[in-house]
Amino acid sequence: KLNWSLQASNMAKAVAALDACASGLRKDLGYNENVAVKPEPVMDPHPGYWATNDDYPKESRRNRDEGIVSFLLMVSETGTVADCHILESSGFTELDAKTCALMRERAKFHPAKDAKGDAVSSQYTNRVMWKLPQ
Repeated sequence: KLNWSLQASNMAKAVAALDACASGLRKDLGYNENVAVKPEPVMDPHPGYWATNDDYPKESRRNRDEGIVSFLLMVSETGTVADCHILESSGFTELDAKTCALMRERAKFHPAKDAKGDAVSSQYTNRVMWKLPQ
């Protein structure tokens, strides 16, 4: 049996450093922390139709590439997509690029609101599963 202990006396500094790092990343991405009401997708078309099998990139179809793309959309105060970032890649550049291209083209939102009810920029995350039909 091993006898050991964890010295936590310096944990406050480590946690503060991690918080500063996370805050810097959120700032670099344009993350708005003053959102009281999150953006809601406009349901025409439904978000499930923002990317369909008809949108499968030809080369990816030919190569039988499949995967899930997790993305972050930066949503403007007017509800349009200002930018798209891949959070987790499918492993295939074409599928990742097509995901962001489709989100920029098709995704529309009712803008997020701050505590006063004013429209503000915000973020939206979701995933697209690229799976070839059987």
